Amino acid sequence: MKQTIKLLLTVLIVAFCIPSTAQQKERIFPILGSQIKASKNMTAPGNEKGQTIKFEIKERGFVPFTQSCVRQTNEQVQYAPKADIPYFTVRFALPIPPSYTKTETAALTGIDWGIYHHNHSPGFEILDNGDALAIYFSTPRGLAENDTACTWSQARLRYGAEEWDMPELFFTTQGGNDQSGLIWKDNGRIWFFGGGRDLSDYLPFRIATSDDNGATWTLNIPHFDKRPTDFTAQPITNAFRDPQGNIYMAMDAKGSQSFLWRSKDEGKTWHFKTLPVGLPQDNRPPYTSLGYTTVRQSPNGIIHILATKDFPGLHYEFNEVWLWSDEGDIQPETTGGKVRSFKEYYKDGKVKSEWGARICPNGRYLLDGVLTDYYPDGALQHQAFYQNGRKNGREIFMNPHRVLQHVLLLGCDIQYFLYHKAYRRV
Repeated sequence: MKQTIKLLLTVLIVAFCIPSTAQQKERIFPILGSQIKASKNMTAPGNEKGQTIKFEIKERGFVPFTQSCVRQTNEQVQYAPKADIPYFTVRFALPIPPSYTKTETAALTGIDWGIYHHNHSPGFEILDNGDALAIYFSTPRGLAENDTACTWSQARLRYGAEEWDMPELFFTTQGGNDQSGLIWKDNGRIWFFGGGRDLSDYLPFRIATSDDNGATWTLNIPHFDKRPTDFTAQPITNAFRDPQGNIYMAMDAKGSQSFLWRSKDEGKTWHFKTLPVGLPQDNRPPYTSLGYTTVRQSPNGIIHILATKDFPGLHYEFNEVWLWSDEGDIQPETTGGKVRSFKEYYKDGKVKSEWGARICPNGRYLLDGVLTDYYPDGALQHQAFYQNGRKNGREIFMNPHRVLQHVLLLGCDIQYFLYHKAYRRV
């Protein structure tokens, strides 16, 4: 635990830009990602010698599934386990591979480029549409967490699904380090704070925001009213807004200290409960671990915990009644109730998405039946088959060129095929 919290009374001024001069040398860091646009602020001072750094967006040429077919309606979130009946479940947050394999084998299975064996310290949030979104930093086996090969990986648990989508690249800073992310939901807007070692002596973190549940993002490089010092470029897991509207964000400092950034507890009683399910830390039995965790509560009251030091990482879901009860590991309901039909529309009235979901007797919402997403012209974008929250059968995703981008086949075994921009299976 950090022994000291150092309050840095530094106002975050996102509109302030450092002027460039002819004498300053500029170092450019390409940002490789999809559906990320640049803000007006994309530069920062680099060092005391007058060097500046600039970030430039470099499009991958296709949109990851994590950022596609994203619900913009919130109607489905009203369906949840009943608040007066204990509810608990746990699931794998990441597949093997990529998680903690002896060699880097994820790409051989069709998983996206840049997804390595060590996915760690995630930003984690429950979105207004009910989806869970996680952004990890991903490190290749044998390399340090401050290596320039590290990337940002993203994964989405769609509301009503029992399994997370496959992890994919969020973005990578080419020639620079990506490390330690934070996601914070604030009145419908998602804020991503991302660290990165040794990018600049003046840049503790970068910011990206999304107003459509993580489908598209805007990258912004913050500037400050005075030079930041003694920081370690690693956001922790929490950001918040005070009653006056000021934003606070916590991150590491030097040694055993922490920063609390300001852009301007009630803790009188505490309670804890041991989680009934756990796995060893980094495959070191027999002791279970709950390390590098992030906790969020969704609008419908469900509490989510994402832990990444397990083998592999785990995602817990439970409600407050379970937290205060004597219940342990219980079987969540997956059957019964009624299957309802849902639709989402484009602004011109055309169908954007249509799907079915089972509303279980105690309120749990699980995708059930055919889920289909369409492009604005009516062409098929994505189709999957669900049974009680789990994919069952074939899933296909067509890119904007109407060419197959990935296929997931479920039967006696699971086969996942990714098609790159040359449209060859990899």
